[in-house]
Amino acid sequence: MLNLIKSYYRLEYKEKLIVNLIFSMLLQALLAIGKFLLGFYNIFFIVAGFVNLFILLAKLGCFIGMNENKDNFARRNRVIAILLMTSGLTYVIYMSKFLIFNESLHVYNLLIRVCIALVSFIEMAVAIGGIFKAYGKGHYIRDIKIISLSSALTAMMFTQIALTAAESTVQINITNGIVGIVVGIAIILLGVFAIIAPHFSLTDKTEYTFKKLDNDSSNFKEDIINIQLTNYKFYSNFYFIGEKADNFIYGKVVKGKNPFLKLNIMLKILIVLLSEILIFFYLVGILINFFKHPKVIVNLNNIMSENNYQQIIISEDEKNGIKFGEIIKKLRQIN
Repeated sequence: MLNLIKSYYRLEYKEKLIVNLIFSMLLQALLAIGKFLLGFYNIFFIVAGFVNLFILLAKLGCFIGMNENKDNFARRNRVIAILLMTSGLTYVIYMSKFLIFNESLHVYNLLIRVCIALVSFIEMAVAIGGIFKAYGKGHYIRDIKIISLSSALTAMMFTQIALTAAESTVQINITNGIVGIVVGIAIILLGVFAIIAPHFSLTDKTEYTFKKLDNDSSNFKEDIINIQLTNYKFYSNFYFIGEKADNFIYGKVVKGKNPFLKLNIMLKILIVLLSEILIFFYLVGILINFFKHPKVIVNLNNIMSENNYQQIIISEDEKNGIKFGEIIKKLRQIN
């Protein structure tokens, strides 16, 4: 076992990501089977099992896409989004029964309730871990984060319902129904986000080439170009890092470090203590800034235009012909 753990930590990032994805898919499969078996107690478990199955299939779509050479992300992404929206809609429809018909989940056996809550807590922990472990750039990595967040939400809801399964008061049923509907709507919105996100994301849109206009002067006196494209105080800023070659500039849009990492330790502790209050507003800010990503490129083009450079599209062979070979190698090493 120790050798397996050591082998895991020696893997490259992408290999670790694949291993983590396989582990989470196996967990989803076991959870789906277990919940289908618990369907003998209440149909709610069968509904929950189908949701785990949909999430499993969505993760499988990411796994296949990351291991394929074909560029069919758009089609596969739509399937992933539809699976997420279907799982969310399933919860919304079923949990409405808790509100409309005063439906409840009856599991009086304490051991079963504790086991359900424990397994759900483990599922939630694995899902949250998946969000943070899938760092880096890429459409499939973003999809993995979205799926993991959906899984964490369902596990959170399942834990709450399992812990209250011994009682059947109107208030508890209404609360569970509202939580279930909210979680279902949130998952549906995450599925919608998965569809529209590629249109706003800067993934695959980071490398740019600019050509100097004839007989025009420029404010770029140095060979290395470093332009700040955004001016966020609480979020990571975007920069354009480039280098001159003849009358051309080849560069890459990169994301800077999170300002939180630059704060002193006391401020970090204070923010962590207030995280329950601040996290919602911070996440809303991240979402708003995400939809502003196209403006980052507009701002880059405006700055370059002011300095008498115009964006052009050239092939890889043409880049090498303009002495970009070494520049490209250096810039593509930047995350």
